[in-house]
Amino acid sequence: LESLRQRMFEAAAKKEFEEAAEIRDVIQKIQQQLLA
Repeated sequence: LESLRQRMFEAAAKKEFEEAAEIRDVIQKIQQQLLA
């Protein structure tokens, strides 16, 4: 998860918001599965 979070921040820094949003969605889905 940490590498995904790092990629999200790098993408945001490059203003690649679509990629950042996709990665954030993936992180949220993983967290939901862990909580389920």
